[in-house]
Amino acid sequence: MSAGRREPGGDELPLLALTMGDPAGIGPEICLAAAADPQVRAVARPLVLGDLGVLERALAAVRGRTVPAGLRLRAVERPEDARFPADAVEVIDLANVPAEAFAWGVVRADFGRASYQYLEHATRLALAGEVDAVVTAPIHKEAWRLAGIPAIGHTEALQALSGARDSVTLFVVRNLRTFFYTRHLPLEEAIHRIREAGPEGLARFLVKVDRLLAELGVEPRRIAVAALNPHAGEHGLLGREEQEVIEPAVARARQEGIDAHGPVPADAVYHQRSRGAGTRSSRSPTTRGTSRRRRSTSSGPSASPSACPSFARAPITAPPSTSPERGWPAR
Repeated sequence: MSAGRREPGGDELPLLALTMGDPAGIGPEICLAAAADPQVRAVARPLVLGDLGVLERALAAVRGRTVPAGLRLRAVERPEDARFPADAVEVIDLANVPAEAFAWGVVRADFGRASYQYLEHATRLALAGEVDAVVTAPIHKEAWRLAGIPAIGHTEALQALSGARDSVTLFVVRNLRTFFYTRHLPLEEAIHRIREAGPEGLARFLVKVDRLLAELGVEPRRIAVAALNPHAGEHGLLGREEQEVIEPAVARARQEGIDAHGPVPADAVYHQRSRGAGTRSSRSPTTRGTSRRRRSTSSGPSASPSACPSFARAPITAPPSTSPERGWPAR
């Protein structure tokens, strides 16, 4: 999540709020390793939001292995108090995990509540313009449920906390961008929603994906839509969603000037994109991020997006040399 309201002066690096995630999980050690990484510090100023006691335990476990042996922790009250010394990771300590009750690797309501509080606090800082973006370490969804938190995951929580009307998930891996049409749903429910929304719903999503790519400065914008069923349904033998939903949606999007292609078999879309067959991929049963823009970055070549209505995470990429009807236009 990025608020986009803070205006760093001169060559000041972006200030990132790293939420510690579930205290009993891998989040604390991930935050320490990321915040101490010289490559991260070369491009940003990381500030961890979590529990200082838990982070001290994690530091003792990884010191000299994934973090420098001389690394220390420094507590600060607010982002403006951080100085980012080379030998320290600075922490806003919410002090919400009692030391006597702590244990690694357990699922507990109080740990779920604690991890939500880190996210809540970081989101407030971002909306107030005190940090430039929020970076989240893993939570445990079951712990959130035990704590009575209504959101199923980070994306839904960020949407609610920010008051955003909509949210979109964007994953970036090297030169591939993947958008999800649905997210955090059982497969049966994801398929039901895809059919219920029909071609109109998916076409609107593809238009949205194109607009978001334009906002991110991606050119050219070519979107591959992954299939839902194995082998893209085999013309109805293995399912009719491709014929009844995806193909008409792609056609409608193209009528609106969107360079969309598909459905592309989900088992081929990533492989084909990795070989340069397409540029963006769009997937159907999973979508995440917030309209205030939760986004990832890639240090690789210009990243490529995908949107797909396929099994839980089917993207949109290009099959090697398929016809325009079933994938990227043959070159």
